[in-house]
Amino acid sequence: MVLCPGLPSFIDVGGPMPFVPALVLSLIISAALGWGLYLVIFRPLCAAPPLAPAVASLGVLVVIQSLIVERLGTRAVNVNAIFPRERWEIGGVAISQERFWC
Repeated sequence: MVLCPGLPSFIDVGGPMPFVPALVLSLIISAALGWGLYLVIFRPLCAAPPLAPAVASLGVLVVIQSLIVERLGTRAVNVNAIFPRERWEIGGVAISQERFWC
């Protein structure tokens, strides 16, 4: 999913990508985004009062969340459970396995 306005929503890589290349690619993109934000927004605020970078980081948060909402919408996404949902009975107390593993 590409969040930048004006770019296509998806980039086809020719099929499912294995875990390691996907991990490396996501780390590279995250590092590039962090470096870009530092150069454009946070580095000029080095001499500013401490509140200015905090407000700028909240502004970046709002912009990124707005881009996600614009591209994906606000509908909740349901996924299958990854932990078992059975309950354990211990001394008359029911404990969900799902809560135990989380």
